[in-house]
Amino acid sequence: MPLVPEGGVEIAALPGKSIFELNRYARIRPASESVEPQILALSCGQGFDFETWVREVQEPLWQRAAAQRMRVVFDATTEGGLFDRQAVKTLLKFLKARGIGARQTIYLTQERGWDADYRTEFDLPPESRIRVMNADYFIRRYFCTLERSGADLFALRHERFLARQAHRPHRFISFNYTPREAKVVFLLQLMRDGLWDKGMISFGGLPKDDTVKPMRVREWGQELDALAPYAERLAALGRIVIGEDQDLIAGSRMPVDDSNLPEHDRTWFSVVTESEMRSRPSRVTEKPCKPLVNFHPLIFLGNPGALALLREFGFESFSGFFDESYDEENDPKKRFAMAYNEILALCRADETELARRAARVSEQLVYNARRGLTELPRLFRQRFDRDLLNAILDGSGRIEASSYAANPA
Repeated sequence: MPLVPEGGVEIAALPGKSIFELNRYARIRPASESVEPQILALSCGQGFDFETWVREVQEPLWQRAAAQRMRVVFDATTEGGLFDRQAVKTLLKFLKARGIGARQTIYLTQERGWDADYRTEFDLPPESRIRVMNADYFIRRYFCTLERSGADLFALRHERFLARQAHRPHRFISFNYTPREAKVVFLLQLMRDGLWDKGMISFGGLPKDDTVKPMRVREWGQELDALAPYAERLAALGRIVIGEDQDLIAGSRMPVDDSNLPEHDRTWFSVVTESEMRSRPSRVTEKPCKPLVNFHPLIFLGNPGALALLREFGFESFSGFFDESYDEENDPKKRFAMAYNEILALCRADETELARRAARVSEQLVYNARRGLTELPRLFRQRFDRDLLNAILDGSGRIEASSYAANPA
């Protein structure tokens, strides 16, 4: 029995980005004005801000949660934060001090491994565990913008797709403006291997004062050291952004959301660099969705199992174009090397081979674009938004797989 009423669910919230702002059934009110909300939503993508919550959330709302008349949702879906044992320990103490039981509490996160870490670190009986749910703010936001325009965009892009030429001036397109480690290593290796001109590349530039050094904060120090001779050349390029009217526009704004870029028609595939490359399945953001709705096969420098996650959203990957075995490799450096070797081979292949591969995945390209432009925006509105709130309100913390069914009831 659906719990979400026709008029929607009243949610008390503090200022801050939240997945509920995208939900058609959410009736968000400031926490200072909400009297009888069903949910108190606290954004925590940047961490738990207990001091602000105590100061800004009125005591009657905390009492309402303690009396089991309201769910408390900690929304971390706006960032890809990993499990932090000490932070969660502090959260549990905070809830206990306010008399709020675990069954009244939901933690929303993009991170697929968060719940497993929580169960491992805190050996608690089911009734004493916070419910953990996975939801993807960036994917939800991306498809929200396509609900009205998607059908027209599909028709426009499909026509352009059918008119694509057998000769294309570049092999690949690569978005992702931010100079994260994997992106920098990818670009430096392109320079090393003489392949920079094979791609159409969007990049925010390296810091001018210290080039590669600021990148050495995680796992890629050795690789960056080996590629240091190319760092000055990369830094000298400055800021390069793919634009809508020209192939490469220096100083243009970054295309954050969906864009009608003709560069997709002038290249054979996309290289998507995710926000991070971790050693276990984690998350996907909106980044791989862009080539999918532009009739473009993609190879993904992301987390292991990222292609499998995209398939959960109903997309098809491109084993007919790429060797996708890299997606099953947990080690980030090995996974990167496997994917890069595939890119290297495709950059050096002749266009006859690329055309043959493109023809082999033609039906998948059309299917994915239709799925992303005309089906998913509707499914998010009609099913996922409601199912998310139902899973919170009924305390199950489970969203049915039918949320993404091709033909929702």
